[in-house]
Amino acid sequence: RYALCFENYTDPEWSRGYVSEKIFDCMSADCIPIYYGCSNIEEIVPPDCFIDFRKFQCLEQLHDHLHSLSDEVYLGYVTRMRAFIKEHQPGFRYSCNRLYEKAWDLFSGEPDHGPADWPPDYLRNACLSIRLRYGLMRLALCTYRWIHPIFAAVRRVDLWMKK
Repeated sequence: RYALCFENYTDPEWSRGYVSEKIFDCMSADCIPIYYGCSNIEEIVPPDCFIDFRKFQCLEQLHDHLHSLSDEVYLGYVTRMRAFIKEHQPGFRYSCNRLYEKAWDLFSGEPDHGPADWPPDYLRNACLSIRLRYGLMRLALCTYRWIHPIFAAVRRVDLWMKK
């Protein structure tokens, strides 16, 4: 029924916007997450979809709270979590794989991908590491047009010399 979902970052400032797949995986499995990590998690996930570990002074209080929850309360959490997952698809929205998939689409040169910029909803709550990855990908996109032919030529020469 419950799972501890603790992020790697818990600093009040640096953890802002850092949400990994942990909480969303629990919600998708109808398991109530006991969450500790992102300092602004309430802006990303509705507070009635998880149990906030920060509200408890000790593990004994958490234990007592979990044992006091009835089946009706549990089913209420499950209903709200399912609605949130269905509406927002957070497993994809907050995944770093989304960044890499977007970069691959842009690198592959396939048409009809829309603007080269990233959707604002992704960066609004993103943590520093995701913003840095995004910046590096943007730099890579600027240089891709002339770096790729150089690497392709080097690879062809390397293959030719091995023959």
